[in-house]
Amino acid sequence: MNNLINILNYAYKNVNFYNTLYNQYIHKEYIESTDIAILPIIKKDAVINNYDTIISHEQKNNMIIVSTSGTTGLPLKVKWTKSDFTQSNFYTWLLRKKWYDISPNDKFITFHSSASTGEQCVLLDVILYNNERTLSLGRYKYDEAILDRYISLILEFQPKWILGQPSIILILARHIKKKKVVMDSLRYIELNGEFVENRVYQELKGIFNIPIANLYGSVEFNGIALTCPYGNMHILENNVYVEDELYSGQLIVTGLVNKAMPLLRYAIGDIGHIDRKTKCKCGCNGGILKLQRGRESEVITINDTLKLDPAFFLNIIDEINISEHYIMQFYVEVNGKSIRMVILTCGNYVNYLEMRKNYFKNKFFQLGIPDYNFDIEITTQEKDFMDSNRKFSYIRFMG
Repeated sequence: MNNLINILNYAYKNVNFYNTLYNQYIHKEYIESTDIAILPIIKKDAVINNYDTIISHEQKNNMIIVSTSGTTGLPLKVKWTKSDFTQSNFYTWLLRKKWYDISPNDKFITFHSSASTGEQCVLLDVILYNNERTLSLGRYKYDEAILDRYISLILEFQPKWILGQPSIILILARHIKKKKVVMDSLRYIELNGEFVENRVYQELKGIFNIPIANLYGSVEFNGIALTCPYGNMHILENNVYVEDELYSGQLIVTGLVNKAMPLLRYAIGDIGHIDRKTKCKCGCNGGILKLQRGRESEVITINDTLKLDPAFFLNIIDEINISEHYIMQFYVEVNGKSIRMVILTCGNYVNYLEMRKNYFKNKFFQLGIPDYNFDIEITTQEKDFMDSNRKFSYIRFMG
């Protein structure tokens, strides 16, 4: 709680945005723990619209900038001092070492969608960096030849762990199982970037038979919660303070480390519940976070009454992808009463998915929405999925 009070008061004194905002609610010089509940919740658009005034007076030089993807709206550029950025990741690394014997010097596999050349994004198959301790594999196309090549590269690289989206790792894992390959060097897998279905977790566990954890984080804060060996996702309370709204379940996050650009009581867009009473066998005192599938910012409101969240589309895709990764990625666009779903697949599956279009449409119209138009487009063009600047966009790599 002391870290929370310290960052609130630091921002109140050194950040014009918070000083102006909080003066409407607090008529004193110092914020106390009892004041937290009355402080307003801020959203990403408020941060973007007040970007110049949300930077600290004291932190103007030697800052690094990281940017959100913009898949759910405008991208947000987050400023950090190098020391704060390092500190924000420290507790995650501490628990990786304590729970899974993973350290920053261990070689690992990760995944990328594109790489910047300065003026444009280009598709790169493989990137080796971080003093050759990190091998990043392209995640924009998976055919038999590419998966064979990736397996050969992984066997040669001998990583200790893998970090990536569960749906991407699942594609790779199924191919490893199909080829009967043994990954002797692997000791740990960390999933991030997507909601982790228990079905996917159990399948990965069955293929690799090693510890698998889920890291919940964001560009705004870095690590927010990490799964312990007993399966509970603990909030990284040295880095963030997390609240869950009583009725909506909306997660509100306050960063405790970033003084250059403090984000306080920030609606991150995810939905979940925090259990602060259960005592975990791992000994960690951090609250246990239970995430729900879908993001608040991606809910489609239909006829002012029916709310359709991404889980509707994801559940249908999970049903189709149960045996093969027919659907690699998708996004949904909403324009008035027209809903358009674009699906990325490889050439071998186009005809199959064209035949399944009616399955999608029947699921949609079973909701009883006669005056809406629902269209589905099947594509094999990966470049269509590199543009994330859509008003409504849910982009996810599927397994």
